[in-house]
Amino acid sequence: MRFMVCWCSSEIETGWKQVEFMQDGVQPQTRLGGKIVTNKNGNGIVENTLLIWKEVVDRYRLADVTGLLMWPSCNSNFRPGELDSFFVGWRDRGLVALCQFVEGNTF
Repeated sequence: MRFMVCWCSSEIETGWKQVEFMQDGVQPQTRLGGKIVTNKNGNGIVENTLLIWKEVVDRYRLADVTGLLMWPSCNSNFRPGELDSFFVGWRDRGLVALCQFVEGNTF
């Protein structure tokens, strides 16, 4: 599951994440920190990987920890991220996930 956390790295830029963004309007890493809702019309590899991620998070009760992976500027469940331009400014500067603001994070 570690490679999925690497999806969140702003240093890793891959073409497939851009393809996913063009198809669904969100990059897959933005979905890791919130409630996982799958897209039946989405990429099967990404959607199945997210289902496995959800099972692991549920089984080991990791929701509190994985919430730090949330991207405030891209999460539709986090209204301030949509309304406050500061979150977009942080994203543009490379500060995308909440875990980047926590000292000693393990992600």
